[in-house]
Amino acid sequence: MNELLDAKKIESFIEPAFFSRLKKIEIFDSIDSTNSYLMQQAKKGAVSGTICLAETQTAGRGRQGKQWISPHAQNVYCSLLWNFPHAQKNLSSLSLAVAVIVARALKKYGVAAGIQLKWPNDILFSSRKLAGILLENVTRDHHHAVVIGIGVNLFFPEKDSSWIDLHEMIGQPVQRNHFIGILLNQLLSDLPAFEMSDLLSFIDEWRACDFLYQKKINVQMPMENFSGIALGIREDGALIFENQQGEKIFLEYGEVSVTPTTTLHIPK
Repeated sequence: MNELLDAKKIESFIEPAFFSRLKKIEIFDSIDSTNSYLMQQAKKGAVSGTICLAETQTAGRGRQGKQWISPHAQNVYCSLLWNFPHAQKNLSSLSLAVAVIVARALKKYGVAAGIQLKWPNDILFSSRKLAGILLENVTRDHHHAVVIGIGVNLFFPEKDSSWIDLHEMIGQPVQRNHFIGILLNQLLSDLPAFEMSDLLSFIDEWRACDFLYQKKINVQMPMENFSGIALGIREDGALIFENQQGEKIFLEYGEVSVTPTTTLHIPK
């Protein structure tokens, strides 16, 4: 039987210095969506540091309304409510910071190298999707509340070449409560740095793991599509993109896919 979620076990991995930022852990055997639940709770006055976990989701969501497959007691389906004192410039920069935080947690769990970050919200390994991030905001009173949703593949019985799980990566079963404890500890530790300086504390690590850099990509926008070369990210988290006419474009949102051709190397 797979390890079921246990709040006490998870809390045991939270360092004392950050424990005061953890207000509540709610665990559901089944829920429609951990993000949807915390969005509702935020509107009712839930406090920053409230966490929702589930063994399975019946309507798990990724970006653009895509389905997030959520088999029972296999993976991580986690949402964290966090109140920022001021509205952030955009959620895309927070998404990049959270991706770095997830990467840090993976490294602490034992993934020594090979983590790739794909703008704006995916964590990859060997070009295969390992984790995804979904951010949603609720403005209330004088605070800007953000629900940070994180899904991490720990084990899938059915394999697929487009994604990978942590079990396959490390070659042994994953202790779910231990990994979630490390992940939450990293979030509670690092989110205040984003409050203070936005992406500044995270951008170097993100750029070092940038999956799209120098690749030919396609960008899907609501009204049109682009093709060109990815040239990294700007300090505010926008994707730097050179189109086929040689013009630089800065994108704050969009769906990006890599064109299946040879990587083009452009000096930084």
